[in-house]
Amino acid sequence: MNSQDPSPRVDLNMTPYSLSSSTRCFVTIYMSFVRWYLLVISASKIKLYTLFTRLINTITLFNHPEASSLACSFLERRRRLSQYKMRSRQLLLSLLFVCTSTGLPQQPYPSCADTNCLTTKALEPRFFKEHNAQRQAISYGPFTVPGMDDDHGHDHGMKTFAVLIPPPCTDCYITHVQADLQYPTGTSANVNTGMWLHHVVISNLSKNGAVCPIFGDFVFASGNERTPVNICVNGTQKAGYFIAPNSQFHLGAELMNDQTLPRDAVIVLDWEYVPSPAAAAAAAAADFKHATTLWLDIDGACSPRGSSVPVPDNGTTKAFSLTMTPAWKATFSADTILLVGSHLHDGGDNIVVTRNGEVVCDSVAKYGETDAYVSTSVHEHGTSGSSTGAHEGQVVEKRHTTKTPHVSSISSCSPLGAHKVEVGDEWSVRANYDLVKYKAMSEGGGLAPIMGISMLYVIKN
Repeated sequence: MNSQDPSPRVDLNMTPYSLSSSTRCFVTIYMSFVRWYLLVISASKIKLYTLFTRLINTITLFNHPEASSLACSFLERRRRLSQYKMRSRQLLLSLLFVCTSTGLPQQPYPSCADTNCLTTKALEPRFFKEHNAQRQAISYGPFTVPGMDDDHGHDHGMKTFAVLIPPPCTDCYITHVQADLQYPTGTSANVNTGMWLHHVVISNLSKNGAVCPIFGDFVFASGNERTPVNICVNGTQKAGYFIAPNSQFHLGAELMNDQTLPRDAVIVLDWEYVPSPAAAAAAAAADFKHATTLWLDIDGACSPRGSSVPVPDNGTTKAFSLTMTPAWKATFSADTILLVGSHLHDGGDNIVVTRNGEVVCDSVAKYGETDAYVSTSVHEHGTSGSSTGAHEGQVVEKRHTTKTPHVSSISSCSPLGAHKVEVGDEWSVRANYDLVKYKAMSEGGGLAPIMGISMLYVIKN
């Protein structure tokens, strides 16, 4: 933290949790018993799963990260069961975590909901002005990002955190959103100044996700490329992500500072939305519809490693592909795919979304399109005077400057008029990396983990 900057900070220090061996044993035994019970009870009782999966979102996200990881692994191993068994499994997991929550530490995520952490600026809406559209730039922070020389907790320039935030509106439709990273002064924070929006993810804790039903519903995600999520396709589609009254949002982020000293940064989200009463009036005449999100990740449906996947063979294989396995098997149909937005790390060439093995979207990464996405490193070394024309034995300092381009944009696909979602379809993503063509990022003496994520916004039938 800069000593001359008196602005308040958000305390994001979290106490880690660990499940004891006795708790793990109980989890295993209890899981086996409840699973057997659920397979023989009547279908009418299975309807309770909706209520209990909501409890999962609260308990696992707020209190027990390790428990949620165990749940995710359990869910992934059984994804090919029938829909009936899927519902049974959701109820099982809910009952399981309600039971095991007793006696474990209670520590909710800190809140980012007051003027110490959240400021709002009204902007001119671009779409649906005739339906009373609103637009706000909401700033979250400032957050202090440690410097590269700060090895407290082995952070080395990384700040990973999560906060609860109020949604930008309720009873409304989000039609467009874009992320940015700034310094507290309002100036841009990017690669050229050594500050990175590694990623930011917004989740709706009040809904179940379509692909992974135990972590809430993904609303929006962005990396440092800061791709706009244009759900309404420039106003040509009367659709948006609906936020119900009393919804609770969760912001998870990772920021990176490649300078020596810690510095402050602010996450800015540009939200555009249509209030529901206006949208409802529009729906009567023009069919304004809800968008559903699909999260496809090379780390698997529930991202058990937080979407960060190790580079194969630590980069000895320079060109490689990583695929989401198993694929997500569609449980509903959707005739309209509004948008596919994707995220890759440095070294990524492209990422493709596939439906039953057929490519439906190819998102291509571009590098260093503006100066903001080009980093500069200076290397100093000495040479003897005999090789430089100076006096013999004199050491002359020479500087070598290296400029490195980084991911500056990733193309989106919108809309996908020729493609649909049908029940039983297998949807997946494949991320293609080329470490000869593009330089990968380093971390702790090796290569940093990589990502490959695509988010689809669809209109369910």
